[in-house]
Amino acid sequence: MSNQVDNRGRTVTKRPRKKGNNRHVQLYHRLMKTPAFRDLSATAQALYLHIKFKFNGYNNGEINLSHREAAELLNLSKNTVGRYFDELQDKGFIVRRRKGYLGVEGKGKSSSWELTEEPLNGRPALRTYLNWKPTKKQN
Repeated sequence: MSNQVDNRGRTVTKRPRKKGNNRHVQLYHRLMKTPAFRDLSATAQALYLHIKFKFNGYNNGEINLSHREAAELLNLSKNTVGRYFDELQDKGFIVRRRKGYLGVEGKGKSSSWELTEEPLNGRPALRTYLNWKPTKKQN
């Protein structure tokens, strides 16, 4: 820690910032203003944030998140969380690249996801949520 003087003449102790702890999840206004995002349930939006949190800039298409892990993150039943994955897929925000499986003695694999707002292996971002159109709701 180092001591510095602020603009009022007071001594202020500055703590050094921890390196590598500056990661964040970024949501662009252009994504949040789309009809598809506005039509998402609050739980599907929260799930999207957790999927995006696992994206490190290089692992698109290999973002691993199981239904069980998502259910724990969202405080839901693992049987309930599937509908929110489906909602994100139906509206074009994510694509499942590999289906998860249980396996023997805990050697299963979780599903792998792709964020359609991010490019994948040199291919431009799909952004399929831009093509989503709301259906007319019946009374």
